Formats: sequence, structure tokens, C-alpha cells
Amino acid sequence: YQGPSYAVGLGLSLRSIGVSPYNAGSGSGLLFQIQPTALIDVWKSTDGRARANVIAGVGYGRASLTAKNSVQNCTFDPLGNEVCTTNFEENTASASFVPVMLGFGGDYFLSRNFALGAELGLQAAFTTGIEAKEGSVSNSIDASANMQLAYGALRATFVLGD
Repeated sequence: YQGPSYAVGLGLSLRSIGVSPYNAGSGSGLLFQIQPTALIDVWKSTDGRARANVIAGVGYGRASLTAKNSVQNCTFDPLGNEVCTTNFEENTASASFVPVMLGFGGDYFLSRNFALGAELGLQAAFTTGIEAKEGSVSNSIDASANMQLAYGALRATFVLGD
């Protein structure tokens, strides 16, 4: 929603990766994030076409990793024949986190309903819980982690209606 000197929005993010090296098991990762954001104009040109603004957001995220491997155990029977069995293992880890962001940017309206802009800022994420599972055994891990990143973005704004 775009107001006269502010905007509110909702960011959704879903990232996934999978690897399956030849004859060595497989692995996958999934990252989900939802983050409401607010953008407040701190300066506006006299004609209203150029704006400088501050953007901030706080949300919720969840990350998970899964690794699947096959383990082959070989033994020899009394006749000297090799007998092999294959066991499959699956290990998982997941974490919940709170993402936060704070940035500074600006927009220039090329027409009444279209603007181009740029934004620079900082993002951080703080874990709220970490869990690991080996086979059928699940463990809650007493640990903490955080991450900080600088970011830059080009943005386009489309305003529908009046």
C-alpha cells in the first residue's frame, strides 16, 4: 500500500538447493522467510517527483538442511564369499530465525504511476531455535547464531489507482 508519505508491504522469500553427487548420497536445503516492511519518506522534492526514504522490517524465517547417505558394509561368509548390505541414513537440521532490515533509499517518479529507485541497507538474522535429527533421534540444540549483511537493491514502483 502506497500512502502520501509512506508505504507498507510484505516480503516473501523461498530458496531451495539440492545436490546429488554421483554415487555419494544427496543433500538439500530450504529457506523460507516472511517479512512485513514499512517505508517512510524523510524528504520530498517541491514538485513531489523525488523522494528519500527509510525502510525497515522485522519478520520470521525457517531454514532446514537434509543429508541422505548410503553406507555399505561388506563381510565374508565362511565360504569366502563377500556379502554386502546397504543401509540408508538421513540427517536433518533446522533453525528458526528473526530477520530484521534497515535501509535508506530514494525514488524518482518518471510519471504519476511509475518510479525508479535504489536502496542500500543492513540485514541481520537472529536464531530463535535450532534442532537436529539423526535417524529417528531428535535433539533440540542449545545454541545461538546470527548473521549480518549489507545489501543494495534497484527498485521499481508501480502505483495502481489514484
